[in-house]
Amino acid sequence: MMGDNDKQWPACGEIDIMEMGEQSGMAAGDSEKQVNTAIHYGPSAAAHEQQYYKANVANSLQDGNYHTYSLDWDENNLTISVDNVKFHTFDISSNTYFHDNFYILFNLAVGGAFTGITDINKLTGLKDGQKVNMYIDWVKIL
Repeated sequence: MMGDNDKQWPACGEIDIMEMGEQSGMAAGDSEKQVNTAIHYGPSAAAHEQQYYKANVANSLQDGNYHTYSLDWDENNLTISVDNVKFHTFDISSNTYFHDNFYILFNLAVGGAFTGITDINKLTGLKDGQKVNMYIDWVKIL
């Protein structure tokens, strides 16, 4: 999610509810179970701050089933859940970057610094030319 204001990143604020494919999970061979969440903020890219958390969930998130990723947001906390199990809580009580409106952004990124794969010839996804898809069944905003 990105801050819905006229400010540039990271002053607008960024909430990554769910990310997969981080290089330590790939190296350990359990990237299909590792979930990352992060918040990014700060007055400028040079003064960018972030908080992140990663952990493994019990079952593969690439099992062909839909999974539910939730963000419960109040004036003090951002609480992330995976399949209705609380995963992590960020304390935002003293952080003004997360007290404005945000918009949802869905992104299916492949490679880059997060994965540690910066050479296109080393990407491990569907080399036979098949499309990579991200399916979204529903979004609910309260």
